[in-house]
Amino acid sequence: MNKANLQNPIKHRQYRAQLYNRFTNRTEQKKINEEWENIKTIIESAEETTQSQKKKSPKYEWRDEEYRQAITHMTIARMKRLQQNT
Repeated sequence: MNKANLQNPIKHRQYRAQLYNRFTNRTEQKKINEEWENIKTIIESAEETTQSQKKKSPKYEWRDEEYRQAITHMTIARMKRLQQNT
């Protein structure tokens, strides 16, 4: 479950409405395992209908493969310098 989506008031209301509608429209079931599976399915489907795709945080949007490689090279060079000094 994407908790960040629930911070958005609109998504939170949609999620709650989906849960309410699906719980009120369900049929009674006798077995506890079947009941649990039904509840689990309701929650997952409500989440799917209200959840938008995860977006990269704009804060770290600029980090790409080239950036990761540069950081890796810098880390390796730093480790070599530390080993030489000891």
